[in-house]
Amino acid sequence: MTDQVDNLVLEHLRAIRGDLSEVKERLDRMDVRLSAIEYTIGSLNVLSASDRETL
Repeated sequence: MTDQVDNLVLEHLRAIRGDLSEVKERLDRMDVRLSAIEYTIGSLNVLSASDRETL
């Protein structure tokens, strides 16, 4: 019975590891997208400020 419980726990841990790997990939993609959004917003702020200075 103990071997069955141990195997079940190991199966669950493997499944959790796989899920965590997927979550890490998603977070990495979100980090890249967020960086692009921050860069875009920063550029828009700079353009907006330069437009105000020329008026």
